[in-house]
Amino acid sequence: MAKIMVVDNNKNLRYLYQKELSYEGHEVTTVPSKEDALEALDTTKFDLIVSELQYPFFACSPNFSDFYTKDMNLKVIINTAYQTQPFRTWQKFVDAWITKSSDVEVLKRTIREVLN
Repeated sequence: MAKIMVVDNNKNLRYLYQKELSYEGHEVTTVPSKEDALEALDTTKFDLIVSELQYPFFACSPNFSDFYTKDMNLKVIINTAYQTQPFRTWQKFVDAWITKSSDVEVLKRTIREVLN
């Protein structure tokens, strides 16, 4: 299965996603911020990042592209409470955009789609 990093400032959702995705067979690392995510990318190769839309985390695409300076093959799912379409400048960096929920079935299905 895949190595997945979950970036979310909500510790309860990090815990939920870690448990659910681990049960699916994935190796899951959770971090609360972009800075922690970039540190983790220095030491670990991930297949996928699932990240909430944090401001100023994604305030502009150059900040978002920091992930790609670490690994150009990295897949990214934005998991957000904002029910909007991604900005055009982000589209080249994002593999999927979903609405955040405590029901993880949509997230798990999207992970399968992005990784296949």
